[in-house]
Amino acid sequence: MVARSLEEFVDWLPIACRCVSAALMISHGLRPYSDLVFHLLREGASIRFQASKLRQVRPDERSLSGIFKKAIRAVRRGVTRPASVHSGVMVVKSSADSWLKGIRGRRLYVSQRGTWLEDVARHCREVVLYLPLVPTWRGFEDLARDLSLEPVKVSVRQNWTDSLIVIANIVLDKVWLS
Repeated sequence: MVARSLEEFVDWLPIACRCVSAALMISHGLRPYSDLVFHLLREGASIRFQASKLRQVRPDERSLSGIFKKAIRAVRRGVTRPASVHSGVMVVKSSADSWLKGIRGRRLYVSQRGTWLEDVARHCREVVLYLPLVPTWRGFEDLARDLSLEPVKVSVRQNWTDSLIVIANIVLDKVWLS
């Protein structure tokens, strides 16, 4: 996930909370091999949720916003070294491109053009889906191309970011777990 600034992230906090639930939570626990990263471009910081280390996280917006508020305070103080704000949640100084360089799998972004995600998933076992927190961000595709991300189609129409995550997880589960 990417937001242009901490202010934008704060404005869209309810969507960010829903994205955590959509990306990491399943009916009986957490997706153990999933991570969720929120990049804050202006601040050069990331808020990272690592499902394999998360503890005491509930899907409701109030609980998740409490975790995010700790992360927001850490970003406002200035990130000089990694800081744990909750079990499995870190705030780190990083740029989007430096984090993406360490990814082994396919680096993708949702677009109305490109290959369907289902077709991409048949040929790989690890993907990073890079999404804008604000779905109406017009410059996002330019950023995605600058980061050398591949366009994929997830849905036939524009959706809220948390909905795209749910659809993507359904598609990936269908391909990888069948």
